[in-house]
Amino acid sequence: MNIGIQTRIFFTLLLIAFYLQVLPQDNSQIALHPTSNDSITTFASLRYESHSILRRLLMGSNYRQAWSQPVKFPVFHLSGSGFTIKELGGGLQTTSLQLLDATGKQWSLRSVEKEVMKAMPKPLKNTLAQKLSQDQVSASFPYGATIASGLAAAIGIKAPHPEFFFVADDTAFGEYRSIFANILCTLQERDGGVDTTVSSRQLLTLMQKENRHVIDQEALLKARLLDLLISDWDRHEDNWRWQVKEVGNNFHYIPIPRDRDWAFFRSNGFLPFVVRFTGMQFLVPFKPKSTNLKSLSFKTWLFDRTLLNGLEKAQWQTISQGFVQQVTDSVIIAAVHTLPKEIYAIHGEEFIQIIKSRRNTLSENLVDYYNFLAEEAIINGSAKEELIQVSSSGDTLTVRMYKLENGLAGDKIYERNFLTGETFAITINGFGGADRFEVSENSVSKIRLILNGGEGNNEYHLATGIKTKVNDASKGKHDTR
Repeated sequence: MNIGIQTRIFFTLLLIAFYLQVLPQDNSQIALHPTSNDSITTFASLRYESHSILRRLLMGSNYRQAWSQPVKFPVFHLSGSGFTIKELGGGLQTTSLQLLDATGKQWSLRSVEKEVMKAMPKPLKNTLAQKLSQDQVSASFPYGATIASGLAAAIGIKAPHPEFFFVADDTAFGEYRSIFANILCTLQERDGGVDTTVSSRQLLTLMQKENRHVIDQEALLKARLLDLLISDWDRHEDNWRWQVKEVGNNFHYIPIPRDRDWAFFRSNGFLPFVVRFTGMQFLVPFKPKSTNLKSLSFKTWLFDRTLLNGLEKAQWQTISQGFVQQVTDSVIIAAVHTLPKEIYAIHGEEFIQIIKSRRNTLSENLVDYYNFLAEEAIINGSAKEELIQVSSSGDTLTVRMYKLENGLAGDKIYERNFLTGETFAITINGFGGADRFEVSENSVSKIRLILNGGEGNNEYHLATGIKTKVNDASKGKHDTR
C-alpha cells in the first residue's frame, strides 16, 4: 500500500478515535452541596474531567483536576445585595454583568467558565475545531485571577481584586437570570476602584488626536513584567483600562491590567504542542524558567513596541530589577495563599516554587525581548503640529519630539537614544498637522528612518548620511543637506 495512503488512513482513524472517545461533552450540570444558607460546595466545571488516557495524551492533563475539584464558595444573592443591574457585558468567551452599588460605583460579575463558541467563526461552530478549542480551556487556571491580584496589590500595580461567588438562582436578575443562575463567577469593583478611566481604544484615539496625552511607560513596563511572571499571553488592548490624571496641560495615563483568563496557562498535550508551531507560538506553558518571553508576548508585540517606545535598555533593566526586588518570597507565598484551600492543596506549593523560579530568571531573559522590540522602533506624533529632531553622535541616534507652537519648539514630548547595534529602523508617524522633520546636518547612522508625515503641510530637512524614506500624503517641502 502507498505510504501516503497509509498515513492518511492512520490519521483518519486517530481522528475518529479522538472524536468518539476523547472530546468533552457539553456538561453544564452543577452538583450542589449546601453547607449553609450562604455557602455551597461545588466546582468550576465538570466539562474537562476525563479519565481517558488518550484524551490526556493528546490534549493534556492540564488543570482538569482544579476545574472539577469541589470547593466551598459563598453564595451571591442579587436580592438584598444593594447592587442594581447596569448592563450586560463580556468578552469573546466570558459573560459579565455590570452592576452599580449604592454609591454609584461600578462592579462586574463575571463568569469563570468560558464558552469558546462565542469566539468561533461561523463556519467552525459545532465542529471538531470548536470541541478541541473548548477542551483546551482546561489549560487555563480557573483561580488564577486571585493570585494575579495579590501580586499586583503587593507591588503597587492598580488592578481589580476579584472574589469568587456561586451565583444563586434569583428572580432579581430578570432577563439575565438564565445566564447567571447556578454558575461560578468573580465579583470585583470595575477598574480596580479607579473613578476616571478610559479604554485602550479611547486612549489611542486621544493620543493620535492631540500630543498632550501621555502614557506612564514605566508603570506599563512594570505591569507587563507581571504578565510575563505569571505566563499570561492574552494581553491584547481590551485587557487594559487606563487611569486618567491631569498634570498641568497634559493628561497622564496609568495602566490597569484586567482579565486574567489565561494567566498560568499550562498544557502538556501533544496537539497543543504541535499547534504552537502553526502560528500560535504564544501558547508558552507556565514553567519554572521565564524563557521564551518573545513567543509568550506574540499577541502584544505591536502594543509593546508602540507604548513602551520611550524606554531604553538601561531603564528596562532598572525597572525589572526593582520589580524582582518587590516580588519577595513572602509576597509570592501570600498571593498564592489567596487560592481556595481545596485548590491550594493541589497546586499551591507547586505554584510558589514556579513563581519564585520565574522571578529569579526574569531580568536576564527580558534582555532578549527588549532587543527584539528595539530592532524596529515606532514613534507616534499626533494630528497637532510637532517638531521632530534627529541627531547622531558615534553609534547613537537621538530622536526628540516637541510640540510646535507658532513655528517654535515648545514642550518636549519624547526623547530616546537609539544604538546602531540594537536598532535597524525607526518609523516616525506624524498623523497630520504641519509637522517639521529635522535631521541635523552631517548626521551619519546605519539606522534607517521612515518618516510618515500624513496629512498637513509638512517640512523635511534631511541629511545624506542617514538612509531616509519619506511618505507624505501632502507632498511636503524637502531639502537635503
